Amino acid sequence: MAKVLYRFLEVADGSAEGNLKLAFSSEFPVLRTGDGTDHKRGEKYWEVLDHDPANADIKLLQNRGAFIDEHDFKSQIGVVESAEICADKVGRAEVSFCEDTHSKDRSVQLRTKKR
Repeated sequence: MAKVLYRFLEVADGSAEGNLKLAFSSEFPVLRTGDGTDHKRGEKYWEVLDHDPANADIKLLQNRGAFIDEHDFKSQIGVVESAEICADKVGRAEVSFCEDTHSKDRSVQLRTKKR
């Protein structure tokens, strides 16, 4: 049986309207499974993102980048209003949601998720 993994989002602004502030990256190691592109298919490896300014280019995010749902590039639910790499080596952003029904539903889900 597969192990169930949980991800949590801490919401800085608990309101149901307006922009949402969130963390989008960190240097915390994450166990990944290769897809045959950079690692052999099925091979386990640890991914650690480098947040050094020479290696982390977030210009596209800072120019109203796409805010996507669950890493699915076909499911844009909003735009990035601002983004930065903070001193604690965490990528943080402020996002706004699109006006379509799916985006509004995800907005409510993300804002009301409890630990």
